[in-house]
Amino acid sequence: MNKFKGSLSFLKQFWQHFLFGILLASLFYFFIKQSATAITITFNADQASVMSVISSGTMIDKEYRAGQSKQTFKFAKIGKKRTIRLDPFSEAPRSEDGILKEQRITISSISIENLGDEVSISGSDLLKHLVISYQLNLQQTGNSLTVKSTSDDPQLYLRYPRPSRPVGYIIVLYCLGLILLFYMLRIEKGRSSEQDTKSKLFMIFVLPLCAGIFISQSYLQLILLSVLIVALVYIFIRTLNERIHAREIFSSLKYLIPISVFILIIFTPVFRTISSLKFVDELKGLSLYDKENHGYNITQRSIKQFLKNFEESYSQSYYFRTELLHYNASIKLGLFHHSPTKKAIIGKEGMFFEGHGMRQIEGEKVGYIDTISDYLGLSPFTDQELEQWRIVLEERYYWLKEQGISFIFAMAPDKSQIYPEYYPDKINSIKVSRETRRYDQLVNYLKDNSIIPVVDLRKALLDVKEQAAAGAVPQHMLFYRTDGHWNAYGAFWAYRAIVNQINASYPKFQVPVVDIGDFVIHEKKDMVHKAFMNLIGTKNERGFYDTFLTLFPKPHTVHAAQSDFLQKGINIDIRWKIVTKTNNNGQIPFLFIAGDSFGQQMAGYFSVHAKHIIVRRFVNHFDPNLIKSVHTNVYIHEMLNMYLLYKVPENPEIVKMARKRALERS
Repeated sequence: MNKFKGSLSFLKQFWQHFLFGILLASLFYFFIKQSATAITITFNADQASVMSVISSGTMIDKEYRAGQSKQTFKFAKIGKKRTIRLDPFSEAPRSEDGILKEQRITISSISIENLGDEVSISGSDLLKHLVISYQLNLQQTGNSLTVKSTSDDPQLYLRYPRPSRPVGYIIVLYCLGLILLFYMLRIEKGRSSEQDTKSKLFMIFVLPLCAGIFISQSYLQLILLSVLIVALVYIFIRTLNERIHAREIFSSLKYLIPISVFILIIFTPVFRTISSLKFVDELKGLSLYDKENHGYNITQRSIKQFLKNFEESYSQSYYFRTELLHYNASIKLGLFHHSPTKKAIIGKEGMFFEGHGMRQIEGEKVGYIDTISDYLGLSPFTDQELEQWRIVLEERYYWLKEQGISFIFAMAPDKSQIYPEYYPDKINSIKVSRETRRYDQLVNYLKDNSIIPVVDLRKALLDVKEQAAAGAVPQHMLFYRTDGHWNAYGAFWAYRAIVNQINASYPKFQVPVVDIGDFVIHEKKDMVHKAFMNLIGTKNERGFYDTFLTLFPKPHTVHAAQSDFLQKGINIDIRWKIVTKTNNNGQIPFLFIAGDSFGQQMAGYFSVHAKHIIVRRFVNHFDPNLIKSVHTNVYIHEMLNMYLLYKVPENPEIVKMARKRALERS
């Protein structure tokens, strides 16, 4: 009874607060429900017709002509389920015998604008938002959705997501929050300290929740944002008000200003994070679907995943993140001549090398790579690992041989093995053991114990380096200074070494050996590697200019047969990722290049020697079905020595059996 009387007394004391909270929540409810929503559909139609869009009982018709069209439908009210019905064809034409003709439109995108924010759904993603379709044939074509129908009443029901950042809500919340706080500060005068404490708690936590009473659960991020905004503004204004009454405002500014700036910096990423669409999706992931009970449950695993996703989203959305990374990189590079990241180390004359850390191998495979330890010979292969590599490569060799395909295995070196003199002195002062480097181990082991044609590209590049020093060939760097890849000049000599190996191992092809004199080498000295800049976290491009090389074939040479090469030249930006018809007079009917980015950068040179060429980023992966389907004649497997630090791959069973059959026959 006493608790009940206490509650009534509390309500009597704070009835103004409750009244204001209800009014605020009602205003939010009215603002949300009555806000206009614009739905814009971009599409291409075969013929003129009428499109109808229906939502919450409201239907809007729009006429459109054949060809490209963009129609906007504005609704004063959208239902809670956010479902719209789209009738793409009305007044369908009929043939002379009365049969409906097929109509077709291709939807490129649907955009929903609400309260100053816009959500755009591409045609390729529309199927994800599909609820049901009636008398329609849907087909995804690239980034669009093709809709066909021979019905006079086709229907397409879609459910679209809420806007990612409800700008209108936040603006209104700011204004009302300020009005509310000034009002509360006025009516709190003369109250006891106990009542003042209760009032503070009420304002900071209860009122924002009242504002979200009529808001669906999907707007939980707005409620959290309102709590933070109201709490921070209240604390600031309350402190400022006390200082004004105490006539200490000017003496307190030296504390209030840095505190306010600090709070703003700290909570800016919080505001950005919890007002983003990604955070809303993460909130949905807090509950997992229970198939047995046909409902959603919050589990320990779902909470851990939510916290992990929130931490990643928070770290990436920090407002000053890019600027802080830039200043950090500038200070370390400029003052201390030290790399800002462990994934790259800075050597002499501004030469950067690979460092150590987690690296993407291929697809979703990620592994720890330490190129420095490998350079020093501190992480050698075991005898078992060397034998595993030999078996894996021989399995591929024998399987390809059964298909009538010639196999070449090419080992590519990283920059440290070609230009070790640019390494920092503290690394070069350590005794280096080439015999225990994985590159040397595998190349020597395969040459001594296997019949696989192996190309040592490090030897080829070191020979060119010596010839350039002697003036026998043009003097150019083989690798970039601010990037780990070889340039077009280094890629040419690697390509030439592989061609020599093809001719030596498979004389039936006899690919012409191209001389460097067939090209004019063009230098562009103001190149900036954006990927490298992002890696070290700096935006200062001036200190990181590099030389970009392009090789232009001279007229009447082998590579001049392709007009693109005459006009654009050959450089590392030219990469083939799909089947390409290259040269009807090519010596190789079909060439398959599998490897990392180094292999992709050689494809331009090889393309003139093959009638068809296909390039895939296969570091360790081997796809027998794809190789058979494209009727390959030569299969080149290029591998950078860095990826030897990852685990030994394993072939499919059908590939393993080829080696067993070969050993049984021998």
